[in-house]
This record gives sequence, C-alpha cells and structure tokens, in this order.
Amino acid sequence: MNLMNEINHCPILGETLRPHTPSSLQIDTFNGYAWLGMVVFVMEGVYARKFPYVALLSKFPEINVCTYVQYDDKPDAFLRLLIWKVRPHIQ
Repeated sequence: MNLMNEINHCPILGETLRPHTPSSLQIDTFNGYAWLGMVVFVMEGVYARKFPYVALLSKFPEINVCTYVQYDDKPDAFLRLLIWKVRPHIQ
C-alpha cells in the first residue's frame, strides 16, 4: 500500500466542522461551504530524540485534515491529525 502524498480537497458545510474546531476560530466559508483538505502520507525514519532508532517503529501512515479559518480576523489554517498508527511489518 503506497500512501505517498495523496492530497484531496472537498467542500463541506461549515456548520459540520464547528464541533471539531476550537470556538476561538472562525471557519472560512463561501456560500456556507468550507474547504476540507486531507493529506495522506507515510512518515519514514522517525524517532524521538534521545532514544535509539527502531526500524519497526519508524515508518507509519498518517492522515492530516485541515480547513481554512480566521483567528483575530487573520487568515490561517486549522490542522488536525486524524489517524496515526504504527503497524510493524514482520516477514
């Protein structure tokens, strides 16, 4: 399964995103719709500082979800990590 750099954008009703974003953020909408972006990729060679590199734990798929927002009347993006799994593959 190759998950490298899949990027998708789709319109979604802004009110649908409200429960999933902090109340301090205003969701950017056009005609009531916000844009939801999904970025799918594989993290490789990842390990925590001061810990040894472990090959089985250093590669995993990740999906990030984002939408455009405003904070203090300034445009920004709100990013949320949707899925993060470590699935060692042992042959």
